[in-house]
Amino acid sequence: PGPITINNNIGMEANGVMEETEMYRLAKRVKELLEKEGLKVGIAREEYSWLSLYGETGTLAKGYDADAKYFISLAPSGGSDTQQGVSIVHSSFVSNKLANSIHEQMTKTTKMQVLDVAASGRTSGYDADLDIREAGGRALGAGELVTANQFASNYHGMDAIYMEVFNINNPADVA
Repeated sequence: PGPITINNNIGMEANGVMEETEMYRLAKRVKELLEKEGLKVGIAREEYSWLSLYGETGTLAKGYDADAKYFISLAPSGGSDTQQGVSIVHSSFVSNKLANSIHEQMTKTTKMQVLDVAASGRTSGYDADLDIREAGGRALGAGELVTANQFASNYHGMDAIYMEVFNINNPADVA
């Protein structure tokens, strides 16, 4: 497999947890684990910097520029304070193999509960999840609905998954 780019979102804060700090920490841990398996991995942003997902200087562009084959987007859920666990979403146009492999490894090697592995819904014939659609290049319609990503229509795209790794509003999930 080719390089992997990890998009570690920033933004929310609840229950003493800052999204930017936790997502960066998690991105570094995922990078270490994937590199142990012999994969080349990059993180899309520095620890205390913010980059948009979109545009020619955004996190997706970093993945495209690195010729990444995979794009893993990490974020906390901001759902109700009773929701707990990990959700993994993949493109509705590609195999679920990457998402299922991550689910299997998480189940074997962590105490994290994986709630579901699901295909992205669709809107106007495209994947509804922005991280997934815009990572998919020309094949998945990148740049068709988000004009800042029109540059991406020239690329073959990356197989992308979006992971909500914990619920920031649930004290038990962030413990």
